[in-house]
Amino acid sequence: MFKKVNSGISYFALAISCILLGIIISVKLDFTSLLKADNEVNTPIKVSEEMLSLQKAFTDIAEKVGPAVVWIGTEQTIKSKNYGNDFDDLFRRFFGDENPRKQPQQKEYKQRGLGTGIIISEDGYIITNYHVVKDVTKITVTLSTKDKYSGKVIGADKRNDVAVVKIDSKKKLPIAVLGDSDKVKVGEWVVAIGNPFGYDHTVTAGVVSAKGRMFFGEDEEGVQNRMPNLIQTDAAINPGNSGGPLVNILGEVIGINVAIYSPSGAYAGIGFAVPINSAKNVLGDLMKGKKFVSATPWIGVRLQELEENLSKKFKVSSGVLIAGVDETGPGKKAGLKAGDIVIKIDSKTINAPDELAQSVAEHRVGDKIKLTIIRSGKEQIIEVILAPWGKAEVEEEEEEKESSEDAEIASEKWLGMEVATITSDIAEKYQILTKTGVIITNVKEDSIAYENELQQGDVIKEIDNEPIKSISDFKKAVKKAKSKDGALLLIERDKSSFYVVLTEK
Repeated sequence: MFKKVNSGISYFALAISCILLGIIISVKLDFTSLLKADNEVNTPIKVSEEMLSLQKAFTDIAEKVGPAVVWIGTEQTIKSKNYGNDFDDLFRRFFGDENPRKQPQQKEYKQRGLGTGIIISEDGYIITNYHVVKDVTKITVTLSTKDKYSGKVIGADKRNDVAVVKIDSKKKLPIAVLGDSDKVKVGEWVVAIGNPFGYDHTVTAGVVSAKGRMFFGEDEEGVQNRMPNLIQTDAAINPGNSGGPLVNILGEVIGINVAIYSPSGAYAGIGFAVPINSAKNVLGDLMKGKKFVSATPWIGVRLQELEENLSKKFKVSSGVLIAGVDETGPGKKAGLKAGDIVIKIDSKTINAPDELAQSVAEHRVGDKIKLTIIRSGKEQIIEVILAPWGKAEVEEEEEEKESSEDAEIASEKWLGMEVATITSDIAEKYQILTKTGVIITNVKEDSIAYENELQQGDVIKEIDNEPIKSISDFKKAVKKAKSKDGALLLIERDKSSFYVVLTEK
């Protein structure tokens, strides 16, 4: 039996159904529009082929040059005098020290450094900055593969801040292609690769901001240093980038990152690189073991630009005015005077102080230059022998370092110890008085030398009764020495001498 349904309820149900259907349709339409909008947002931006090509160039550079860039970790032994404290002083007095006053004690500590290098040969020659490896006692080279090697300084050029480090690897190493920095143009894209603040293989990009820049700085001793003809770039360069490559868009190394200008010590948009052609000029000598460590050359004069009134007064139209002559400089010795006007250096015309400074900086200590000057209206030529900054003349040690004896500066290894020729710098570093012989600069742990308690700073005076005055003497004596039977060494340490017998295991 069927019952009749109330018509009011039917109309109500129909109304509710229509409302629900409308909501569903509305939601569906809104969801469809959201999907459409989301798809439009996620659609890749249309980029020109030129931009994609430029991006690929940067990634190609990172992939191609990156493996040839290495991390250079250094360690240096620093010696200092420590006078103790009041308690130490009281302790010495109580126990009857012959000298109750504080006595200086020699202290040593390790100072670590960080830099970057560029592999330039498959057998392990690496180019970097001289200041990265200067006076270090230990070098650890880490490749992009994380393989670590012990490095050795083969050659160095302080003037161009370039050095060559060698590692011994059994496998062929990736190398960087060296370009032609003379062809570099201002505005070209460049990429810097290095280890800023220890972040290895960091890649930054910029442009060549300028060429031929002069960089003024000071070394660790506060001595003025001028580096001429540098490439300026705005690619980010920070501490740790030193010695790393500045690369053009073709992946060729056109510079070696060397310095930054910054009030804070970090990146400020002005970085400098040694042109790779400057490094190429000495690379052959450095790989053969030569070391050019003469300081910044100088004349010892203060220069002033010839503004209009001065030009009228001196009756000259061009040149640079010498406003003062240093009493201890080579210019004084050569006869330069205040009031002289320099119009040429050698055959190059000089019109501004920076031009003269740049020309001098491109020379080496010991070079003879010809200055064409005007004095009292008359032109004359004065020859000046460039001396190290702050000195009147070239010292003997500078001449020796540039002579054919350069090979003797290179260090040698034997029975776990590394030795080097004694120079004035080394004598000062290790605080020794002797001026001849060879000095032990490093002793490998668990070696024969280490087991016999030889140490850094020891001077080898004799090997099997043969006097040792140079690396050449050392090499000859080592060849003759019968270390299996025991080699007799006379060692000088702390103003005393003793013998030791080194026997191979």
